[in-house]
Amino acid sequence: SSTNFGGNAKKESKADPSSSTQLLSLLLQPEFLYPLFISILCWAVMAMPMSIFRVVMHSFGFTTRQSLTVIEVHFLSMYAPGFVTGTYIKKYGSIRAWQVAICCLLVGTIINLVTQENTNTSATWLLGFIFLGIGWNFAFSGATVAVTKVYEDRNHFKSQIQAANEFGTFFLSGALIFSAGYLYTHAGGGGLNGWRILNFSILGLNVVFIVVLFLAMKKDRQQKAEIETDVPTNGDNVGICETI
Repeated sequence: SSTNFGGNAKKESKADPSSSTQLLSLLLQPEFLYPLFISILCWAVMAMPMSIFRVVMHSFGFTTRQSLTVIEVHFLSMYAPGFVTGTYIKKYGSIRAWQVAICCLLVGTIINLVTQENTNTSATWLLGFIFLGIGWNFAFSGATVAVTKVYEDRNHFKSQIQAANEFGTFFLSGALIFSAGYLYTHAGGGGLNGWRILNFSILGLNVVFIVVLFLAMKKDRQQKAEIETDVPTNGDNVGICETI
């Protein structure tokens, strides 16, 4: 058997759909917050360099065609894994998908970090953004599945929980993405140094991702232990693991 983060929620007595207190308690639980943070971080790690890299490549002397090829391959790497990620998450769970994701995101960030001003080849740019695209797909897909489990047996909260997740994801990741231009131009002074400052910042976001993943894994192990020892949990808490 394997564990799937964001498993079935415990059924409870019919609640008042307008209960803001119960909704708030769901939104403050780790089962909602961990996927939310994973979504924010994977979007930021992937999109911060994507939003500025064509300017950087052109400043290094790469052609428009070369930078367009990189973005085309990047988009392909973002969505092509979708043919397998759904099956992977169903079989192994969201936490395993996040583990794959952070490996890819770290590799992509490090490749971008060591990129040189070399117009002879765009191979490092292609590789870096391929790994970022794959990592984003696994992370965001896993987080999306995990969030749906929060309201699985609380359907009257579905729209509110999804709205909170979408708002938090795109508001906070959007703010981080917006900072890419400042980090590259002002903090780094543009050019190769600006690109490295940007990627050092993104490397820091990868570290935060690892911390959130570690906390999610710890919570998952705790709930597995409770299930195995038949320790009752608070009826208000959403189940975080599911045995397949």
